[in-house]
Amino acid sequence: MTNVTENPLLLLTIAALAIVALWLLKVFAPEKHRPYYWAIPLAITLSALALDFFIKTDLEKINLTIKNIVKAGESENPDAIAALLSNDYNDSLHLRKNIIVSHCKQLLTPHLIDKAVLRIISIQTQPETAQAVFTVNIFFEQDSTAAQYKKFMFIKMKTNLKKNNSKNWLIKSFELVEINKQKTNWKKTIYNF
Repeated sequence: MTNVTENPLLLLTIAALAIVALWLLKVFAPEKHRPYYWAIPLAITLSALALDFFIKTDLEKINLTIKNIVKAGESENPDAIAALLSNDYNDSLHLRKNIIVSHCKQLLTPHLIDKAVLRIISIQTQPETAQAVFTVNIFFEQDSTAAQYKKFMFIKMKTNLKKNNSKNWLIKSFELVEINKQKTNWKKTIYNF
């Protein structure tokens, strides 16, 4: 069954059908038509837009979490990254949240990243967990040490998320999948940092 909070197009389709029905009523039974009937499709349309604007779905919250962590990395802010990680964070290299946060503090030196471009490939959700695969094109600052080696880097990552008590989504783990189209993982790359 379609969820109207996930897809307001259902309500907009119903509003369009109501307009057609009102038009048919006006053409074939003008004596029964009343001008205030046009408020019905208007109310349905406004309800659809209000639902879309005010109710944030899990998919929208997951997208926002991923966008925010990429922005935090782009602005070289390890504390903002830490705020988006769950307390039980662990991945194949970083066994605890504080380890990856200290790793971020070590790597994210000022004037390293000029721009980070996010592209979310897939998101699979369960009621309390989700998994997302995304890519980030990282463009380095011209005067950074990384830019002397390469102007940009392409990263593909897989992340697991979980819903916390306040119904927001936090990152439970990150796994590195590719760097510059080469398959890799955290353990292969740690010696290059």
